[in-house]
Amino acid sequence: MKMVNSSFTEEAIKALYATSALIRNNEVGQKLFYSEDGNIMLQDIMTNSSMDIRLQKKAVFLVADLADYQLGNADNAELSFLSDRLFLKAVVDLTSVPDLDLQEKALMAIRSLLQLTSTKALDFKDFCSLDEVLERMREHLDKLMSQEEHTEYARDLESLRREVYIIFHQKVEQILAYGALTKLMKMVNSSFTEEAIKALYATSALIRNNEVGQKLFYSEDGNIMLQDIMTNSSMDIRLQKKAVFLVADLADYQLGNADNAELSFLSDRLFLKAVVDLTSVPDLDLQEKALMAIRSLLQLTSTKALDFKDFCSLDEVLERMREHLDKLMSQEEHTEYARDLESLRREVYIIFHQKVEQVTWVPT
Repeated sequence: MKMVNSSFTEEAIKALYATSALIRNNEVGQKLFYSEDGNIMLQDIMTNSSMDIRLQKKAVFLVADLADYQLGNADNAELSFLSDRLFLKAVVDLTSVPDLDLQEKALMAIRSLLQLTSTKALDFKDFCSLDEVLERMREHLDKLMSQEEHTEYARDLESLRREVYIIFHQKVEQILAYGALTKLMKMVNSSFTEEAIKALYATSALIRNNEVGQKLFYSEDGNIMLQDIMTNSSMDIRLQKKAVFLVADLADYQLGNADNAELSFLSDRLFLKAVVDLTSVPDLDLQEKALMAIRSLLQLTSTKALDFKDFCSLDEVLERMREHLDKLMSQEEHTEYARDLESLRREVYIIFHQKVEQVTWVPT
């Protein structure tokens, strides 16, 4: 294992191959490997972009091998590092490298790691952003399939990616089936702020890009929970930020999945007003998150322009914000952020007026 850290690449590669052969299907060897910080060695190899790619390929192949051994030997104690979220992220991040063979090996490792009972769906979903990773990979493989020299390999890789996607979502849905979402939503109402924040983050991770989870969230009055958080001025601002960020996320999911039934609460005018009113708080970060949510909500076909205009007074809100941002731009410490926020405000203004014009335009 010490030789794996050799400055001579060929020696390091040979040492890693030999290490792999020694611990393969060998529980005693694997325990010794762990006791000698083998997990840290593998993680360092996988996260070091300047590392020889052959070392990275062998490292992630070894991860898959260790996970497969655990799957086939349920009576053995699982190697705890295989469920460490930083370790998992090191594996997941390898799917974004240019080398297709390394992407494939990383996907094979993820497939095995997902099937371990010790790994957590939320670590893959929230911390490793596996949903987004798999979607980016799908888009990339779609392009590769149009290139004759890559077509066959890209198809095989897409088949593996799809398999990982299915296993991943099955793992997430298992949590929902066990009532985890309902429990988490109750914890959001905890009088202990830190516990409430963690529960809201976990709730968000569970329902993100998950239609089944979103329907369950709605059936458990998740919309009322979000509205209460956004309208309660005594609420911890971190909860309000996460709540309105989740609103934007739900709206974006609806925009990207037109075939799915829209969540009706996203077009409720009281709910919309709760979002719009957050643009008037002093905190600029919360204002920005509220604007991002409004931008997405405006683009939903189910939301009504007149609800934004008459009930939420969005015109007046945006004008007050413009005046406030103009003043902030003259303050050096706020100039850059205020400019970015004004750019977003202007974008929302344009989308809003386009929506209004669609309903007020009368053909002649």
